[in-house]
Amino acid sequence: TILSSILSFEPKDKFGNSGFLPYQISVKTPPEAAQYYVRFATPLTGVAYRRGDKVPISLEVLEGGRPVPDANVSFRLPSDKLMDLEEINPGIYSGEYFLEYGESFENYTIGVFSYRIENGTLKGGGGKISLNVKPAILKTQLLSPEPRQFTAGESIAISARVLYPDGTLVRNAIVSVSTPSNASIQLSETGPGVYQSQYTIKQNEAGPWLVQLEAKDEYNNAGLSRQVVQVAPITLFYVLLTYWYLVAIGMAPLGYLGYKVSGISYGKSQFKKYTKELKRVNKMKKDAQINYFR
Repeated sequence: TILSSILSFEPKDKFGNSGFLPYQISVKTPPEAAQYYVRFATPLTGVAYRRGDKVPISLEVLEGGRPVPDANVSFRLPSDKLMDLEEINPGIYSGEYFLEYGESFENYTIGVFSYRIENGTLKGGGGKISLNVKPAILKTQLLSPEPRQFTAGESIAISARVLYPDGTLVRNAIVSVSTPSNASIQLSETGPGVYQSQYTIKQNEAGPWLVQLEAKDEYNNAGLSRQVVQVAPITLFYVLLTYWYLVAIGMAPLGYLGYKVSGISYGKSQFKKYTKELKRVNKMKKDAQINYFR
């Protein structure tokens, strides 16, 4: 037996009703056929790949230990898609495959099939190899806060961008950022691959802040990045500078009261001065009258 496979039929009507029927078939080598031997060069057994990697596939097709040129060679993916390999040297065939970001990485097996008709005789053979495929590592970029000093009580904008290794933007990801107290803030997607939120630093969160950005897409590809920013404790000068309008409003009644008090004091002072001057004038008039009659 060269090939044993299971075909599946999945009919579905316009109302969404569906069914499933598996069917196993076997393809046997006819009596007059010969079988080829397939020897893999790459991918190497035991080497781990990640989604987003290009997997090189190269192999040799042999018959009785001799290379077989001009054969039709293709490999089958877990999705049952067939891709042809190119002959780069007599009997040596090569190609590569890009691991999609949504690929399943459990029991990932590549099957290879080769055949040639020679003098009316079908000759063929195949083989398979299993890959260790891991999730892709997402690129996480912290756009804000910038690496500068902040002050406790300050409200800051948090913004991040998430990309796949090839630069493709990641949509509908779960993105979070750690606070100075190691709590977690969930970011919302505001644009393709861009996630944002807002956070007000608490008064007890002064000191170095390790901003840890984590992201995960719907296929469990994940990424992580870290950045340290400094948070200064809140000061009276910062309060006065930030909330000057509230201070001004609070000082207004005191200013008005001071104005009234100073006005009253000034009036009393003027009244005393006027009374004193009036007494002096009256005394001068009295002295003038005495001198006249004298």
